Amino acid sequence: MHARFLLFGQCRQSMARIGNVLVAAGCAYAGQVADAESLLRTVRTVKPDLFVLDMPDGFTSVEPKLRVIEEEWLCPILVLSNGTCPEMERFLQRSPIACGLPKPVVEEAVLPVVTQCLKAFRILVEHHREIHRLRRSMDERRMLEKAKWVLGRLQQMNEAEAYELIRRKSRESRQPMGKIAEAIILAAELGVNADI
Repeated sequence: MHARFLLFGQCRQSMARIGNVLVAAGCAYAGQVADAESLLRTVRTVKPDLFVLDMPDGFTSVEPKLRVIEEEWLCPILVLSNGTCPEMERFLQRSPIACGLPKPVVEEAVLPVVTQCLKAFRILVEHHREIHRLRRSMDERRMLEKAKWVLGRLQQMNEAEAYELIRRKSRESRQPMGKIAEAIILAAELGVNADI
């Protein structure tokens, strides 16, 4: 396993145990977060493959930062939990990128949980990117359909002629068809009678 991990926690013994297990498995220690205030900045700067958190006290002070890590898909979060912090337990249940590891830490459980956490994160990131790509593609398709409608209305073209015109302009200008369609729609909205 080749992953860079970053630690943040209150219990030095748990952090040392996790760190030793991960280093022995071939992971690289990327550092330790100094305090809650620098947590997000450190994660963004270091860009770890895994963030390990042991923070039963004061979890509510780091939760907003963890949500940003989640929203920006920065890295998976391994949370060491003894089950006594309801906010932490709710976060673990709701977060798609956080995995829980019960305390006290059993060394034999660390690698399977970390491996699963990293694998699940990679899969989620791939799905997130694919969804984003599909949304962009759908938006471009809608834009193209609207531009064909605009050309049909303003230039009295049928759908095939409008499509061919957009395609030709795309090739001539070396711009994607979506950009050409966007320009046609914008010109129509502004009332500009562009020479197309």
